[in-house]
Amino acid sequence: MVRFGILALVLFIAACGGNAGGEDLVYLDGGWQFGKDTIDDGPAPDAPPPADTRDPGDTPVLDDTPRPEDIPGPDDTLNPDDTPAPEDTPPPPDTHFDTGPCGGCPADHPNCVGGLCKCTPFSCTDGTYCAGGECVPCTVDAHCGPDCVSCGSMGQFCGPDGTTCLDCDDGHPCPSSQSCIENVCTSCEALGFCGPDCLTCSGETPDCSGGACVCSGSSCPAEHACDGGVCVPCTASDPAHCGPSCLACGGGTPHCQAGNCALCNTAASCGPACQPCGGALAYCPPDGTGCVECFEDAHCGALEHCDAGICVPNCSAQGCVSDLSPAGKKCSNAKIVGRTAADVSVGAFQFSGDTTDDGDDDNLPMSVDCWDAQDDNFYRIWLNAGDQVILVADPQESDFQLSLKAYTGTSCGDKTKLIACAWDEDDGDPESILHTASQDGWITIVVDGASGFSDQFDWGHYDLAVTLICADAGCCCP
Repeated sequence: MVRFGILALVLFIAACGGNAGGEDLVYLDGGWQFGKDTIDDGPAPDAPPPADTRDPGDTPVLDDTPRPEDIPGPDDTLNPDDTPAPEDTPPPPDTHFDTGPCGGCPADHPNCVGGLCKCTPFSCTDGTYCAGGECVPCTVDAHCGPDCVSCGSMGQFCGPDGTTCLDCDDGHPCPSSQSCIENVCTSCEALGFCGPDCLTCSGETPDCSGGACVCSGSSCPAEHACDGGVCVPCTASDPAHCGPSCLACGGGTPHCQAGNCALCNTAASCGPACQPCGGALAYCPPDGTGCVECFEDAHCGALEHCDAGICVPNCSAQGCVSDLSPAGKKCSNAKIVGRTAADVSVGAFQFSGDTTDDGDDDNLPMSVDCWDAQDDNFYRIWLNAGDQVILVADPQESDFQLSLKAYTGTSCGDKTKLIACAWDEDDGDPESILHTASQDGWITIVVDGASGFSDQFDWGHYDLAVTLICADAGCCCP
């Protein structure tokens, strides 16, 4: 049975690659030896087996060559007495890798680089990672804990003990409105606190609003009111917090006087401060807004009127009343459109005219984009600076092709004074002009013809409308 143990050991060594020199283990001359060069490779595949040269009468020589039937198989059970001695037990498998010049590299550093065994990204054991060719402990943000997780990808960092990812600590504060509770960023509101500083609201400011502690309707002390989240004292002159009861004055009593809401609309007690009026500001208006120079015209001089609490000189204007007696057939005898008649507050000036046979007295040069021809009528109106006038001329005959012109001053036919010319060939529709005066003075209005073709006429009946929007009250007319 010792023979069988030796045979098993030999087979194990042979399976592991032979000796260090790469030679084969062979049985030769009655014993096991290394050396492939000493072994006969045997006959060629086609050579006949060697002849038996033994004498039949010779006694067979017994050798120790094991027979196949003597080799234990997988199903054979060894007798305890046949167990190899400890010195015959084969060594454990080699866990190193032959990596050339490095010799045998361990499993966690399997790469040979420059004669040194180095790790790979997947060769290190749990809790370590490969950095610079060496397996180092997972205690950094990118590799943390037993599983080497990436804390940074989760917005966290590796804790001081290197075992777990954390949200926060003394050196890693939480975002605004959160607090670090057991290394976890937690909303202050969820914890019952207020604002980014996790305030505790109580006393006069028990409520939380906009991240700050504020007062409530009943949290302020006596003779105080909650205003804008802050308790403010009530005074004898503050209309928002008037008197001991902190009244809010308004309506017919908008002011706070001696701790009571009052109107304060007399010269003796006027305005928010309920102070007496005097000097240049001698009057108190009925609404009690404050002392003024006037609140009606009687408070001003004979040539003044009261405008928004100030006495201002009366404005003056010419042409307040219409004068339609002039013929209106020439620029020099234009009809007068009264300011009061054209005032938008009373309507608009309306006049029906007819240019037929009234003569051709106003013609602009051909260089001006205004087609005017044949018979025309003339009107005039006074404008103060800031006044606005709207002119509309509407032909009352379908074949009357009309043009409408406006000049500054009392001259006509001067293109340098032309304000506007409105005409549309072949449409027979009304023409209009809108003008805002930049200075005081007259403007002249001309209703004229625009075409002389056989199917149209440069004269006929029309309606003229003049609307005045005055810059001053009453259009500066008595």
